[in-house]
Amino acid sequence: MRLISTSTYTLREFRDGEIPRHAILSHVWGEEELTLQDVVGSRRAKGKQGYEKLRGFCSVAAANGFEHAWIDSACIDKTSSAELSEAINSMYYWYEEADVCYAYLADVTATYDMPSSKWFTRGWTLQELIAPRSMIFYDKDWQVLGTKEELGEIISACTRIPRSILSGEADHMSQSVAQRMSWASQRKTTRIEDRAYSLLGIFGINMSLIYGERENAFIRLQEEIMRSSDDQTIFAWRSRDQRGGLLATSPDAFSDSMNIVSFDKLDTVDEPPTSNSRGIHLHVNYLGVKVCGVGLAILHCCDTTDKAKPIAIYVRDLDFKMKRFERFQSHLTVPIDMTSFSPSRFSVRHICVQRGNLLRQRRAKEESSFGVGDISNESAEIAITRFPGASGLTEAASAGHNDIVWLLLTLNDIEAELQAGKLSKVFWAAAEYGHAKVLEVLVGRSHFTINEVAKNDEGDSLLIGAVKGGSLDAVELLVNAGIELISYPHQSALGYAAMLGREDMVRLLVERGANIASVDALHKTPLCYAVENGRTPVVRLLLEMGAASAPHGFAKKDAYSRTPLSYASEKGYVKIVCMLIPTCNREDLEMPNQGLRTPLSFAAEKGNDSIVKCFLDSGADPLSRDVAGRSPLHYAVRDGHEGVVKLLIERSVAALEIEDGGGKTPFYYAVKRGSIGLAQLLMDMGASIRTKDRLAKTPLSYAVEANDGEMAGFLIERGALISDEPREVRRAYKNISSRHDTVTAHKRTSSKRFGII
Repeated sequence: MRLISTSTYTLREFRDGEIPRHAILSHVWGEEELTLQDVVGSRRAKGKQGYEKLRGFCSVAAANGFEHAWIDSACIDKTSSAELSEAINSMYYWYEEADVCYAYLADVTATYDMPSSKWFTRGWTLQELIAPRSMIFYDKDWQVLGTKEELGEIISACTRIPRSILSGEADHMSQSVAQRMSWASQRKTTRIEDRAYSLLGIFGINMSLIYGERENAFIRLQEEIMRSSDDQTIFAWRSRDQRGGLLATSPDAFSDSMNIVSFDKLDTVDEPPTSNSRGIHLHVNYLGVKVCGVGLAILHCCDTTDKAKPIAIYVRDLDFKMKRFERFQSHLTVPIDMTSFSPSRFSVRHICVQRGNLLRQRRAKEESSFGVGDISNESAEIAITRFPGASGLTEAASAGHNDIVWLLLTLNDIEAELQAGKLSKVFWAAAEYGHAKVLEVLVGRSHFTINEVAKNDEGDSLLIGAVKGGSLDAVELLVNAGIELISYPHQSALGYAAMLGREDMVRLLVERGANIASVDALHKTPLCYAVENGRTPVVRLLLEMGAASAPHGFAKKDAYSRTPLSYASEKGYVKIVCMLIPTCNREDLEMPNQGLRTPLSFAAEKGNDSIVKCFLDSGADPLSRDVAGRSPLHYAVRDGHEGVVKLLIERSVAALEIEDGGGKTPFYYAVKRGSIGLAQLLMDMGASIRTKDRLAKTPLSYAVEANDGEMAGFLIERGALISDEPREVRRAYKNISSRHDTVTAHKRTSSKRFGII
């Protein structure tokens, strides 16, 4: 410590333990204060205004028997940042250990002028007032105004510091953080950082000095205070400047905190607040008061004017997960009457209030405005009444009221009531209606893992519910939360997304690890569902992502022995068939179902010329037969698809002679259909008219049995012999001929030609 001689004005350094008796000066800096360099060998020192202050101080000190004195302006080398930092961190101790402190009020001539003195407005003089054990006040002429004890009433009125603190009867550390901050709220310093640095001794803190950090110095001071104290009054400030988050940006915010003291009647976890890069973590009693995510964090402090009511501050849940908050409406603090709320409304929460951003501009006004009167929180009470208990929570979730869901989850009894099974219903209600925001709240708030609440009573995955709900955000949220992507008994989420044609969901699920070749209870793959439902873009996507090359991904038969190609053929999805065929081999192309029907058979039945041609061009066998012996041509003729008939016969004339299980060629099917046009086409392409099936029946006999006189006449005209038919057929033909002129004409001609009786 460097001291100045009261007689020679020379400086001398003393080690700890060797410091002599000395007086110390508290003053307000004026113009031309003497520096250490001025005192050490400068002839200009006497010409500065500060010299008279130094001379007066040393004169008074010497008169009181002190050979040494200390004055900050001359005894600290401010050109050395290291020495300045050490001095500021040691300042309180130096004032406390000095034998006497002289407070020089350069703007005061009498005691009644004291309240208007600048000395009471400066930041540094606060600790210089509290620290000394002996303190004498002087006016501008170095006349004694009185001691700190004698002037206690005046000083207390000027500073709002209790007289017991001024007199030393009580330790200033017994006062709450908020109270001590309030003493500094009306004081100023030349440099903004010094508003924090001047309080180091008041809170027993040592920290590095970083000039240029501006308000962050005060933020750092509060963080250091939190490391050594669990006093939550540090958060009981009011200011519209909320750039500091849960911490104030200056002592000004504590101007109304002189009566704020600790309150120990709350049942919370006994852990002090902590600070890290995310923000400030603390355990509080929490009360949700607004459906917009706003609640009250009830602090362990109260106002001495109403000690029964703890003080609360508004905080807003930023993402409705009860994890990340911001200080909201920071110009308000609220005394809470705990008796006016049901105990279930309160819950002990661990919350993290995010750090502020000192670089952002102050908000011109808050996003919304509500005052202390809103503590009745009518909207919250209405919501809680309308949606009671766990069933109410489920209803709110299904309706998409994420704000009400958030509010209900702040209730203590709701949380206790919800076990994994009940909570699963809430999750499902949100997922099936596509309410991603509600799911986000639930995922963030649940004490269970996502897979513990992922199944409903039927064993289906919550992920399927989200797919059904149609919200990609909901699906992505669940995937990000770690929900299992495995298949479930009834259907996989990927399969359901493919069925619905949700290309975006399919891409997301496959990219995040869903099995592209997974099968469900019906043995259907996602590709099968996409094809069966005509989801062309999804089919293309699945093929691009490897569905065809996955194990059995393409040719995998479902429970009905159908393949994707089979479904596409039957339903006439031309584009899908054209996408699938290039990816399959000959075996896949001919893969039959349980009735041995090939994809070509289904295509022929549906009469899609383009699909049939595509199959034939790819080598599909037009002569394949199903379990009933029917060929693709049988089906094409049966259902009257003339274009397909031509394609099949042109590819293989042998198709005309294939007999089904009853020995019937495709020509029989044309006759039974009653289509003279098809019959003519088949005959023109080589079909035999005089054939018999296994019952020894001809096409003509079937025409007669069907009472189709026109077809019978056509067949006879083209060479069918009625004379070769059994008697009952000839008799039947005679009966129908009388009813059909055309048939009669053919009968007369035939009778003359063949002598029919």
